[in-house]
Amino acid sequence: MKGIVHLTDEPRRFVFHGVHMTFDGAPGPVWRSGEPRQSEIVIIGRNLDQDAITRGFRNCLCTAECDPSQKPDPFGRQLLEISPYTLEQIRYWMRQNFGFAREVPIVVKEVPCVKPTCPPIETAIMAILRNEPPRHFKIQRPINEITFDNVYDLIENPMPCC
Repeated sequence: MKGIVHLTDEPRRFVFHGVHMTFDGAPGPVWRSGEPRQSEIVIIGRNLDQDAITRGFRNCLCTAECDPSQKPDPFGRQLLEISPYTLEQIRYWMRQNFGFAREVPIVVKEVPCVKPTCPPIETAIMAILRNEPPRHFKIQRPINEITFDNVYDLIENPMPCC
């Protein structure tokens, strides 16, 4: 799959490319003034359920009736508030342990784990370095449960597997 995604309240397009279980994405160019902000996604594969894929993407859309402040939890939990201070704490620990400069963007997102032995929710962390490929990390727990030790363990095992 590959594409460009418009994210609410984000001035830049998000550009991504994925093959099998490998996914790479980064903020792209800023949307130009007056340019339609629309997502364009191409998925290629065999025996894909087009209706299920379309429904899944449509459920992510925020339409005119949508209130972006009422963002449902994508994992079906009671809506959990993730404090910006928690995200900044994780970014701080990443900078402390990996020596990333303050200006290096560090993205922290909860994602579903599809492997049978994984917890249902894990946290993906991506450091976007200038003139280098992004650095990817994974912690097998939700954002609100991450501790310094979880981040420290990434030094030896940045992508733990179940």
